[in-house]
Amino acid sequence: MHVLSYYYMVRIIDIFSLVFRSRISASVPLSSRRLISSSPPPSAPEINVNHKEAHIENLFEFLGLQSFDGKFLPQKSFYEFYYKNDLNDFINLKQEIEKEIDKTKEDEIEEILSTCIAVAYLEMVMFEKFKDECEMCHEKAERVLKKMIGDEEKEKHIVEKAKEWIKNWVNNNDGKKEG
Repeated sequence: MHVLSYYYMVRIIDIFSLVFRSRISASVPLSSRRLISSSPPPSAPEINVNHKEAHIENLFEFLGLQSFDGKFLPQKSFYEFYYKNDLNDFINLKQEIEKEIDKTKEDEIEEILSTCIAVAYLEMVMFEKFKDECEMCHEKAERVLKKMIGDEEKEKHIVEKAKEWIKNWVNNNDGKKEG
């Protein structure tokens, strides 16, 4: 099955669950809704996911981070995937990108940063087990990077820096200290 099929399948499930939840909550009296929403699911085990490893669950979550145009936007969900709080947790990599990018493209630095990290993550972590499933996602991200950066040599250099960051991130056990 293609990556795009997985992506749409996940999106359909998300939409279905939202619609299903809203219909159920609308038909349940307010007093019962409080009980339902405050009580945890009876048999939902806590899932301890390590995004530093190639697992299908990680792939599904990761594919959901990509926007329709191929970018990986610097949003809370993106930062959380890498166990980070915000752009400041990527400050060293951001500074490297700023050195390479024209002043006219400064407004795109965060999108370039997040998309470069995503490309590096695909190549270094996900390609190990899911190369075929990731190929379309990777191609879209590379295409948008070429367009945003506009210089193939600069793009290669920035992606190499992102790969170094991913390598350090994967090898760092607590996932919190690299910059």
